[in-house]
Amino acid sequence: MWDLLMKYLCPRDFRRGEMEEKMKDKIVVISGGAGGIGYTCAETFKKRGAKVIILDLASDRLKEIENTTDYATYACNLTNIEEIQATTAKIIADYG
Repeated sequence: MWDLLMKYLCPRDFRRGEMEEKMKDKIVVISGGAGGIGYTCAETFKKRGAKVIILDLASDRLKEIENTTDYATYACNLTNIEEIQATTAKIIADYG
C-alpha cells in the first residue's frame, strides 16, 4: 500500500504537476468511501483526474453521493466474501 501511495500521491509530484498525468483515466476503488477519510481520499483522487468508485455499507449515503457527484457507488459488505466477489464482478462488467 505504501508503495502505491508513494507512486501515485507523492508530494514531489504535486510540485512538478505530474500527478494529474499519473492519475488521469485510472479507476480508483475506495472502500469505506461514503464518509470521513474514505470520502476525502475520493475527492483527492478525483481532483487528480481519476475515475472514483466508492464502496460502503451506508446505502443512504451512497445514494446521496451518487445524486450529487459523478462518483460510481456500490453497496458492499467487505466482511462477506460473496458480496466482495459479486461487487467485483459488477465493477469489472461496468468498467472493464
